[in-house]
Parts: sequence; structure tokens; C-alpha cells
Amino acid sequence: MLTTRHVQLGPCLSQAAPYQNLRAGQLFQFGLSLLFMVCCLEAGTAVGQLPTAELISLSRSGAQVGSTIELQLNGTRLEELQTLAITGDASAIAVEPRTASPRLLSDQPLPTNTFNVKIGETVGPGLVEVRGVGRFGLSNPRRMLITAKPIQIPASEHSNSTTSLALVGNEIVLDRCAAQKLSYFHLQLPVGASLQAVAYAQQLDSRAALSTRLLDANGKELARSRSIGPWPAELNYTTKEATEAYIVVHDLLYQGGGEYPFALEAVISPADAPAPPLELNQLLRPKFEAATDVAVGEVATPPFAAQGVLGDAAGGVDFVAKSQQLLSFRVTSSALEQLTDPRLVVYKVDSVAAADGAASTFKLSQLAEQDDGPTLGRSDVRVRQADPALVWTAPEDATYRAVVLDNQAGVRPSDAQQYLLAVDSVKPGFRLLAYQPFPSNNPAAARPFGSNLMRGGTEALHVLCLREDGYAGPVELFVQGLPAGISCAPMIIPANQTEATLILRANEDAAAWHGELTVSGRATISEQSVERNAEYATVVWSAVPTKNAVQHRRADNLMIAINALDVAPLLVELGDGSVTQIARGGKAPLLIKATRREGGVAECLLRPQHLPPGLALGELKIPADQSELATELTIAADAPVGEYTWWMQNETKVKFKPNPQALSREEAYLAQLQAALAAAVDEPEKQKLTETITAVTAVIEELKKQTAEQEFTVWLPTTPHRIKIVAE
Repeated sequence: MLTTRHVQLGPCLSQAAPYQNLRAGQLFQFGLSLLFMVCCLEAGTAVGQLPTAELISLSRSGAQVGSTIELQLNGTRLEELQTLAITGDASAIAVEPRTASPRLLSDQPLPTNTFNVKIGETVGPGLVEVRGVGRFGLSNPRRMLITAKPIQIPASEHSNSTTSLALVGNEIVLDRCAAQKLSYFHLQLPVGASLQAVAYAQQLDSRAALSTRLLDANGKELARSRSIGPWPAELNYTTKEATEAYIVVHDLLYQGGGEYPFALEAVISPADAPAPPLELNQLLRPKFEAATDVAVGEVATPPFAAQGVLGDAAGGVDFVAKSQQLLSFRVTSSALEQLTDPRLVVYKVDSVAAADGAASTFKLSQLAEQDDGPTLGRSDVRVRQADPALVWTAPEDATYRAVVLDNQAGVRPSDAQQYLLAVDSVKPGFRLLAYQPFPSNNPAAARPFGSNLMRGGTEALHVLCLREDGYAGPVELFVQGLPAGISCAPMIIPANQTEATLILRANEDAAAWHGELTVSGRATISEQSVERNAEYATVVWSAVPTKNAVQHRRADNLMIAINALDVAPLLVELGDGSVTQIARGGKAPLLIKATRREGGVAECLLRPQHLPPGLALGELKIPADQSELATELTIAADAPVGEYTWWMQNETKVKFKPNPQALSREEAYLAQLQAALAAAVDEPEKQKLTETITAVTAVIEELKKQTAEQEFTVWLPTTPHRIKIVAE
């Protein structure tokens, strides 16, 4: 598990300090800072979910080892950022918030959402994840690239050959696609020189699908390429004569902006000199690293692992197996970002004697075939299992052949078509993938979203279960690393099911906190207790017309934040927290209780989620003037016995004031300024106070609008309910 760097800034606005004189220009900076505060509030006023930090992009997508950079976070609900959490070596990454100048009568400067980040010399090059923590919780992560090579960031327009950016070599360019524009980079190619150039986007959490071209001085195209998922747009060209050339980069659909970063590296090798490795390839190119103990073409005995290239003429692995031997076949290729769609075929190999002393031939009889596994998850995080997995019984003592074919066609890099075939005894098990879902009744509307667990409120963690080698039993989920004031009841993924939702609950006196959690699963398999920790995912981009699907990726870790400044308007509890035991064919009462707080007085529409088999329950409503609802659970006579957990999604409307503390602070500050003005005798001092009062008064008027009570439609998870179904 990667460690996380936390940098805490003290309270942004506290009790005013003694009077301090302002330097020249300080009032102007002060006004800009206040304007920034108001603009942040304005950026997040869309009525929808309760305000939660959403990080859209970083001001730059990388830094060199040993450098100090200025990093700004861009998004919505990023007010009063105080902390950055960066995965990686916590002791070697230092973060210092940049703030505006101190305000008149205050020694507490305003935050600017900008940080100085120092990358220590011991930090290893690679990708890290950056999150911000502020007034509205913890943001979703965005990736940042750490390099050994120097980094160049274009400072001016370079959308044509006359304004092109010079590539000086031994550097990496971090740039952004511009809407309806091209990015031009020029370089000199000596005679006989070889050019290698790669451009990556997806690994930087970019929306861009890159297209690159190599042009000569006259605009003639010499080479072209485009990125495919995590694989780069790649140019390789050897010159026949010395020439000035241009590398042109753009998004395939000519879109651009802060959401479209890319990294470019180009290296020129002299004639007859070996091509040096590209750092971007070493850091970002999908790697296929697998331990094998048999080569394709050999005759193996299970267990064994063999690595090959799809489409290779060698054509599979021969192995011997005993009659009724139960074997597990697992192909790994697409899961390691290879541009493949594998299919597994198992044959029996029969030797056919030839006449007249000729060499024997072989006859292949197909016995089994396996293609994709089932697709798991919802439209926010959907896991397509393109790599085949097969549990198979050998019909007799014989020699067999396992062949991995490719359903994917087209020209691809040679290192993008590899696979690993592992054949072993059957080992039933499971893997878990956990993520924070966007709170909505429509997963297809998911967008990047952080964590803002308010006191007395709930948040959900969705978990997918990838079952292996036929394991179909239940898996109990639980969370480790919970701080004081937070609880999470275990949840059960029932037999033959593949998902469940854990519900985090904060006490009404929970203290502010942010940090990592570990989601784990436990099951009894072959009379042995098996425990697995989950891997994690994050939504990267919402669906848009040009890409009508939610995009997600694996995440380094799972983090949440407790917001101690706000109390959740509403909490709905199913039962009293105890296990309800019901016999098959029986009934049991259930009391649903709504704890209504300020702003949470509307009707609650409750939709059941992950109901146990044999329990039919439709939508329920708690009227606006009530806080309890009594219902009855009826279990079918043929319901499978066992323990189950379920919950309900509460759709309701709440009234909420975003960050009223900001308004209160400014009003208190204004009163302090007015008192100081009444007591002031020095005319220059009076002038400064009067100007500051005018600026603060304008900000207060805006804050009154921005922090006014708003109505939000929300989808809140209830507490879970556990049922034990017994035979009688």
C-alpha cells in the first residue's frame, strides 16, 4: 500500500491579530483573494448533491525529481483548501500552501488553492495521485507524473509552424491539447538520424485521444500515429537527408482545455547509434511482467505457466493430464492493458501413424472453449473480464494442447499482444474491487466525486466481487482503519452474487479527519477462512456526447474525509441495528426511523438495494410530517437459508446552507474593521480601513447570495439491515 502525504494548514480565518500596516499593493491583493473566495463558492452552486469537493484538473501534470513546483487545483467546491494528500514517499514530498497577503487587522492569510510542492531527490519517478482537502471534504484523485528528465511546459501559443516550440532534447514536454488547434514542436533531423517520439495522455487522467504527425519543413507528412487507450501515439522515422521537421499533436476530435493534458518525449539518435530508451516508455508504457516456467512449444505438466504472443505461429502449449484431473486455466492479457481479446481452446492431441516409415502426424480434437467471462458492475464502474478462465476435467490420460487465440484484429505494437497462460489445480477464491460511488439513482450519470462525510450522516462504498475457479459462496465485507466516531457494519455478498455496498456512518460528535481505509472480504472456502483486501477504483470522467460512457481506472488507495463543520440534514435507520431472524415463509416487523435535522423535513422515497433472495419489498415513503414508518418483511417459503444484508437508497430534498461560516467570519471581520475605524485618528489609517470596509462589504453581499439556503435533491444511503433466514 502506498503511503500518503498529508500537509495540514492551520485555520484559514481565526481571531483577528493586532493591527498590521499594509505594504504597497496589499489592498489590491486582498481584494483579489476575497474575489477568489467568492468565485469558488459561485463555481459550486449547481443544485444537486450536497456540496462535495470535485477535482477536475491540476495546473500541471508533472514535476521533475528534486524540483519545486507551483501546483493549483481546479474544480468545484474546492473552497478553503488546507491539505494535499499525495501518494508516494511521504517523507520526501513536501507541500507548503501558498496564501494571499495577510489582511488588515488579521495575521491569517486567505488560501489560494495553490501549493508549493517539493519533490525530494529520493522520490522514484512514476505516477502519484493528488487529492485536495478543504471546506467540502476530500476530492477525488488526479494523477501527476514524476520524471528524472527535466520538464518543459509551453508558456506561449504554439499552434502553427511559425510559433512552434523547439524540442531541445533530453526533456519531457507537458502540454495540453487546445480546442480546434494543433500543437507544433520543431526539431532538426540530421541525415541518417533516427527519431523516436511518444505522446501519452490516458495515464495523466486526460480526456484526450491523441493524434500525432511528423511533417517536414514544407508540411509534407512523413509519419503519423494515434494513441489507443493507455498505449501512446508513437512516431519512428529515419531520415534520408537533413531536414527541419515538426511534430504535430492534437486531440482526435480537436477538443482541448485543462482536461486534455499530454506528455511528449522525442529523442534523436545519430546514424548507426543504438536508440536510447525513452523515459516515458519506461514509466507509462503498459508492462507485461510474468513469471513462466515453460516455453510455448514445450510439453508441460501442470502446474505450469507459459508466456506467448497472440498470433505467434508456435500455436499453444502441449501438456499431459491424468484422467478426471480437475484443472484451472487462466489467461492474463487484456487485464494487463494488452490490446487483445483472448480466447482459449483446449484440444486432445492424438498421434497418427504414417505409412511407409514417414513421420507421424497429429490430430487435434477440440474438447473445450472459453471466451470472455461475465461483465461485472454497473455503468459507473463496469469490469469487462476479457481474459478467459476455465475449470476443466481431463477425460482420460492423454496429451492435450491449450491454444490462446485473439478475437482482436488490426495492427498493434508487438509488445501489446502478449499473454500468460497459467494451468494449475483448482483453487476457488475471490478478488474485490471497491470504490466510492457517485450518490445518484442513475450510475450512468456518475462523475468524479470526493468524500464529505458530515456528522450524523452516511456515505457508501460499493464493492465488486470477482469470483475465481467456481467459488460461489458468500463473502462478508468489512472495513479496517476506521477512526473514532465512524462505524461501518459488515455487509454480505450472498452466494452467487457479485456486489454489495458498505455504509459508513458518522456520529454526531465525530471529529474532523481524513485518511485511508482498507476494505476487506472474508469467506470460508474448503473449511478454511480466507481473507482478501480489495483493490480500488475511481471514476475519472463522466459521460459526454463524444464518449457516452463513464470512465474509471484503478486507484492507489481509498480515502474518506469527515466534515466536522456540517451536520447531515437527515439520517434514516433500518431497524435498531440487531439481526432480524425470520423463518422461511414467515414475517417480521421492521421499524424505519428518520432522524430529521435542520433542512431535512421533506418526504423520503426509499428504494431497496441488494434485497435478500425471497424478500419482496417495493418502494416505501416516509411522509414529510413523519419520522417513522412501520413495515413488514415477508420471506418466501423457498428462500435460501443464510445471513444477508441490505439497505435502502433515500431520495429526498434537503435545504442546506453551503459554508455559512464564511459569511459569519466576514461579518465578524467587518464589525472589527468598523470598530477600528471608529477609534482611528490617523487619516492614512482611516483611509485604509475605509477601503477595506468597502471591499469586505461587497464580498459579504456576494456571500449572502452564495451561502443562502438552497434546496438539493439528494440520494442518501440508509443504515444497513441484516436478516438471518432459517428453515423454521
